[in-house]
Amino acid sequence: KTASDKSAAMIMQRELIETGLALEKFMEMVSAHGGNRTDIASFQTLHLPAEETAFSAQQSGTISSINTKLIGLAISELGCGRKELADVLDPTAGMEFYHKIGDQVTEGEPLIRLFNSNSEKLQAALTMLSTSVVIGEEHVDHRLFPAAD
Repeated sequence: KTASDKSAAMIMQRELIETGLALEKFMEMVSAHGGNRTDIASFQTLHLPAEETAFSAQQSGTISSINTKLIGLAISELGCGRKELADVLDPTAGMEFYHKIGDQVTEGEPLIRLFNSNSEKLQAALTMLSTSVVIGEEHVDHRLFPAAD
């Protein structure tokens, strides 16, 4: 089934979620990959982070650049990646991005949510992010291929 436009697609998506059909399809994929449907069906067994914080805008303005190398190093520090082969991954670790290049933000507004189960690593990652997002006063065209005029 295909939608005629974005609005219709959003309605179809909401219906699939509300009726449980999206979850059932996900469960089929879990089974197809050898996963345990029972573990997924019981959300209490999923890994939940013990720690959480936010990296917030240092000033108001427009996000003009994001240093993805620093983001990668910080997410590795959280426990999402290994510096050495023997390092253990933290299944509760991750980042959630609230904004992208070109977005207007206000001072103190959360930009990135960080979470894991180790407060020391969480603080280290937060420190690493301190210079990762540049906020300026000018509007930035963030499109990969801006339209030619």
